[in-house]
Amino acid sequence: MKLFPEKTHLLRLNQQPEAALERLKRQTEYSERLVSQRTSKSFIGSIHGNQFSLISSAIGSGAFCALNGSVTENEVQVDVSINKPFRIILGIFLAFPLVALLTMFAGPGEGHAWMNLIVVAIQLLMIRFVFIELAFRYFSKHSLARLYNVMDIE
Repeated sequence: MKLFPEKTHLLRLNQQPEAALERLKRQTEYSERLVSQRTSKSFIGSIHGNQFSLISSAIGSGAFCALNGSVTENEVQVDVSINKPFRIILGIFLAFPLVALLTMFAGPGEGHAWMNLIVVAIQLLMIRFVFIELAFRYFSKHSLARLYNVMDIE
């Protein structure tokens, strides 16, 4: 089980790879760092040859998922993952229940240590499998929809 979700998609192009990459280059604001900024283009990132590393340019939510991929003859392989700054923030968010558990054990307790362990385990599972998973599914779906439109993917 991975701490942060990832997906790999193998997509089929409707046109020549060169034309799809050219359309992607026209709709991408060049940046080596995947940081959200205001732009009229669909993506922010870099394209080197047939490899790309992108985030959606939607302010506020576009930077959550990073799209890393490559274009071959008639296919596009896209790896969708949570962007590194968001991994750090979510890692801190996941640490809160553990810190609370440590402070409960450090202080004078009432003898309900097993109950505290169950509560912390449920909190960690809820954060990982509900909040992070739902956010990843939602934002990756929207980022991939933009990529479908720009590259003319089936």
